Amino acid sequence: MADSAARLVDRAMLEVSAPDPVWIDRRALGAAILPRMSRYAILDDNQELLARRLEALRQRLPALVAPRACAAAVIGSVAEGRARDESDLDLLLVLGEGTPRRADYRWWDAEVAAELGDCARFPVEPLFVARSAMQTDDPNLRDALDRALPLWDPEGLFR
Repeated sequence: MADSAARLVDRAMLEVSAPDPVWIDRRALGAAILPRMSRYAILDDNQELLARRLEALRQRLPALVAPRACAAAVIGSVAEGRARDESDLDLLLVLGEGTPRRADYRWWDAEVAAELGDCARFPVEPLFVARSAMQTDDPNLRDALDRALPLWDPEGLFR
């Protein structure tokens, strides 16, 4: 029974994987290299919307956030392929310097959110972290980082 369930999971993963999957080392220190799934949402219409939104973010984010951040990735339900209608788009931003402050969120609201436009479905919710957080032992943050979908990572912090 367990063997047939494992085959079912393997088949389901193949069906939602990209035709030419990108292989990413999800943990630099000895973990297996895993394929990056291309599924973001449970429903097809949400999948299409998120694919367009993520591509737009990949193109626009570097210019918008480079003054404060050195990398950006999606975490949470979108990165894990289980986004639903009421999901938001959790955007982890690694600060180039210092630790997160309220001023970072005020800057996001004033400078970046307006440039991204209306996001009624899947609103972007920023989460700022210090560069040192990339080396965390906290199990919840470590899990989110391991599952992250990098959008902009010129220094390779998400490897």
